[in-house]
Amino acid sequence: MSIIHGVAELMDQNTDNRIKEDNDQIEALLHKLDLDRVSVNKAIRLGKRLDYSDVKPWPLKVTLASEEQKVEVLRKANNYLRKKEGESGVFIHQDLTPNQRMRRQELVKELNRRQ
Repeated sequence: MSIIHGVAELMDQNTDNRIKEDNDQIEALLHKLDLDRVSVNKAIRLGKRLDYSDVKPWPLKVTLASEEQKVEVLRKANNYLRKKEGESGVFIHQDLTPNQRMRRQELVKELNRRQ
C-alpha cells in the first residue's frame, strides 16, 4: 500500500463521482510517471469528509496489485518528484505501521542531531 498526498478532492455529494474522480487522478499520475502497466486494486480517502472548500484534501490510500508494483511506483515517484520540484504538491510514500512511523521519526531526529 502507498499513500498519496496532495491529490485534489472533488467536493461533490455523489460518492460515485468522487470515487471516479479519484481513480482518474491516480491514473493520470501513474501515466505521468510512465507507469501505465501498474494496476490499482483499491483507492480510498483517509479521514472524515468535510464540506469546506478551503481544507487540504485528505490523503489517498492506494492498494496496488503486487509488492513489485508498489516498489516501482515509490522509486519512480521519488525520482520524478526530485527532478520536478514544485510538482503541484503531490507526493507518494509507503504506508507504515504506527511502530514503523515512530521508529522512523526517532531515526530522523538522530540524523538531524548528528548533522
